Amino acid sequence: MNLCVNARDAMPQGGTLTIAAENMIFDDHYARMNPDQGIVRSHGGFINVYSEPGGGTQLRIYFPAIASAQTAQAGADASNLPAGHGETILVVDDEAPVREITRTALETFGYRVLVAREGAEAVELYVAHQDEVAAVLTDMMMPLMDGPAAIRALQNINPRITIIASSGLADGERAAAAELGVAAFLPKPYTAERLLKTLDSALREKGDKEPEAVNSGRAHR
Repeated sequence: MNLCVNARDAMPQGGTLTIAAENMIFDDHYARMNPDQGIVRSHGGFINVYSEPGGGTQLRIYFPAIASAQTAQAGADASNLPAGHGETILVVDDEAPVREITRTALETFGYRVLVAREGAEAVELYVAHQDEVAAVLTDMMMPLMDGPAAIRALQNINPRITIIASSGLADGERAAAAELGVAAFLPKPYTAERLLKTLDSALREKGDKEPEAVNSGRAHR
């Protein structure tokens, strides 16, 4: 109710307030990507907030559900997640906790990781390590050089680069990412399972296209 009142006060000229509920299963990786908020945390949950000028605000509030056979199965399936084989992934995000949590998840499952705080740093790192980098995971909303600008710059360097875009405002950013021709879109916050499966799928698709790239006269790693 308090959030609805706040939303009303934030829209003096009118607007749309949408309330929805769903069941979700997520892991510790997902939970750690969200900051502490007193009231919600006291009920065993956490809250995720994304806001963009002119694009609206999205609040996701998570509360624990009663354990079931489904949650037990989700834990059992964690051992079957796809792992890397030493591939280098460039992670680009202006939020330090997200960078480090994602780095930890990827390194745990066999990947090497480079991290950048924003687009310009990502481009600089890619130029220095482009023979090693198998894929780039970048946030869409960052200060200085944002995600779309970084994606275009990276594609200018290597048109066949594999890029996964990520954002908390999924509805608006997903379409923008698709127009840029990225390999996949990863809504924030994401579980380790979703991260690993999305990355594995993108790398497999890249591998399937590799012979075509070689035959065209350009070899890529």
